[in-house]
Amino acid sequence: MPGHLSCVCGAVSIQLHDPIPRFRLECGCCDCRQALQWAQLQGGPTAPCLPDLWYFANDFTFLSGREKTKLFKLRDNGMSIRLVATCCHSTLLVDNPYYNNKVLMVMAQGAKLDVPEIEKNVRAQMKDFPKGRIGELEPFQGKPVDKDNLDDWGKFATSEEFFGAWGAMASDDIENPSGTNFKEITDSSTIEVLGLEHYKELV
Repeated sequence: MPGHLSCVCGAVSIQLHDPIPRFRLECGCCDCRQALQWAQLQGGPTAPCLPDLWYFANDFTFLSGREKTKLFKLRDNGMSIRLVATCCHSTLLVDNPYYNNKVLMVMAQGAKLDVPEIEKNVRAQMKDFPKGRIGELEPFQGKPVDKDNLDDWGKFATSEEFFGAWGAMASDDIENPSGTNFKEITDSSTIEVLGLEHYKELV
């Protein structure tokens, strides 16, 4: 089903009402990697070295398993809130203040995602990527890995051009929303703070 998102065991199922991805990128930041590493240690999917992030309109409906989800933050001053399936510790949805309640993020290696395929726009935030794991990186859009310049802005000429395009994407209004949004979930739920040390690799 296009626009279908589920945990790996299938107990939690979500419909993304606009299945067309708005953006896709590879993220080298410590928090994305640590979140999936933590989930792996709880019994979740194996954490990748480089998370594959997909962005969608913030408009979705639980089809099943809402009661088997919980909200988490990595630490008190963490900005992102993650919706995790407690049955199998799949990371389903992520919200962040920079998303303006307009978009949400799916970490593709942390759940099962059925949406139209789009290419990865950029490889970013690589200053946090562990130097000892550079050998695990695949070429980006066919270009060899440059160990001294790991960020790749794809079709964008500069990082500023990319962040401008990303900001515009995260500001687009949702026309005729038909489900709920992440803020409605957080407003009615408790968020557990994990207290994880910043920049610490867990696996």
